[in-house]
Amino acid sequence: MDESDLQLIEDYLNGDLKNQALNDFEQRLQTDKALAEELQLHRKVEYWLKKQHKEQLQQEWKTLIKQQEPLPAQKIRTLTVVKWAAGLAASLLIGMAFLSWFNSSPSPATLADAYWKQSANFTYKGTERSTSLSPTEKALSDAYLAYKNKYYRSSLDLLEKITPLSDQEKLLQGANYFALQQFDTAVETFEAILQDPNSYTKDQARWYLALSLLALEQTEKAKPILQKIVNEESWQAEKAQELLNDL
Repeated sequence: MDESDLQLIEDYLNGDLKNQALNDFEQRLQTDKALAEELQLHRKVEYWLKKQHKEQLQQEWKTLIKQQEPLPAQKIRTLTVVKWAAGLAASLLIGMAFLSWFNSSPSPATLADAYWKQSANFTYKGTERSTSLSPTEKALSDAYLAYKNKYYRSSLDLLEKITPLSDQEKLLQGANYFALQQFDTAVETFEAILQDPNSYTKDQARWYLALSLLALEQTEKAKPILQKIVNEESWQAEKAQELLNDL
């Protein structure tokens, strides 16, 4: 594994890959077994390091508490007792707060939003190939551009001018609904794609459907979908497993 691929993996795990770079990397993961295995190894190491760091912090707080100077047996001034108690209480509160933060689990909706931002990248490739677009192509190109610039309602309005919508365009439609937090409509859009057995975007639709259900806090409905993604080793299988581990 050369340094450039290792840097790509690091950028991917840190969420630094965007747009076409992210899309290219994830496409490579589908065919480059060595790269996929290296990514999985990095994930395991990252998880292990976090676990070790957590255990170390817990031990350090226990040691800190044990090292607190005990109350003297002889009579001491009240002010000294107050200072000693205040110091111990502060240490305990900081430790409890830190450990509470470390142990806290993000909500399903928070997880859905985080994973959505990592994977929901849509690019209209035809824009780069043609300088003369038909009205339909122009509307489609503008719809993708509006989504990229976070004009989600405008993107939806532009998609309404296109009939019929392809499966890829339906994905974009669902993505706009998700971004507008219209999660129920997003669910309906992705489910409609999955109802077509010949859909070529069913893997993407399944992943986005699971995230939309999590955004609605419908965890029990999302889990079987995520498990299906893992079992079939389809698109986003590794992320689906991560999500299942976090739920």
